[in-house]
Amino acid sequence: MASKPLVFNGRIWDRWEIDRGFKKVCNKAGVTFHGFYSLRRTFETIATTADVSQAIIDAIMGHARNDMASVYRQKVFDDQLRKCTEHVRQWYLGKVVIR
Repeated sequence: MASKPLVFNGRIWDRWEIDRGFKKVCNKAGVTFHGFYSLRRTFETIATTADVSQAIIDAIMGHARNDMASVYRQKVFDDQLRKCTEHVRQWYLGKVVIR
């Protein structure tokens, strides 16, 4: 599989580009309640069904916790980040059914 650039690379203007693209898709589908935070809520909800820890999801979402585990955690690993995002991607493509 060819390597593709990651969508979220930490640049703040990417958020607005993603927001605009998400709104276009929603408008085309007739979905009226949407926006960047709807995208974040959906990601968090579906990601919790992946076989990864909440720490991985928090890292992707940019959440910071003031607990000892977070203080001592030196890093999260790329394979776990990809496992989580791939799970959400497969759900989006209809290949993962959540009950």
